[in-house]
Amino acid sequence: MKIILLQDVPGVGKKWEVKQEKGGYGRNYLLARNLAILATPNALKDAELKQKQEIQKRALHEDLFGKSLESLKDSVIVIERKANEKGHLFDGVDVKEIAGLLEEKLKGEISPDYIQLEKPIKEIGRHEITIQKGDSKASFMIEIKVKEN
Repeated sequence: MKIILLQDVPGVGKKWEVKQEKGGYGRNYLLARNLAILATPNALKDAELKQKQEIQKRALHEDLFGKSLESLKDSVIVIERKANEKGHLFDGVDVKEIAGLLEEKLKGEISPDYIQLEKPIKEIGRHEITIQKGDSKASFMIEIKVKEN
């Protein structure tokens, strides 16, 4: 069964791609959940045009994202947190919180998936954070200070 994907489907393909799938999977899952449509001649022409537009849109988005990351290069984001006498934080700083701070700073949406952090930060001090999306990669510093009561 030949189908056209209406959105990104993990393990299957990207939006507007034409795929050959087994009949049961195509009918009972992809078509039933409006994730795809049948690949008719008219739908194929339409999908080809929309796929080109999607590629241009993604390229523009990547370019803007890369420029936003460049502006972060030498910046330091300061976070105040409660910590004990030894400098250990009571609650860690995770990728979701860092993404929220970056969204405020860059005035755009940053997915936590792009932030490369092995585990939440649980120490005061400066920490280097790396962001990577596709070929665009940048790093910046986060400084965690003790919150005064």
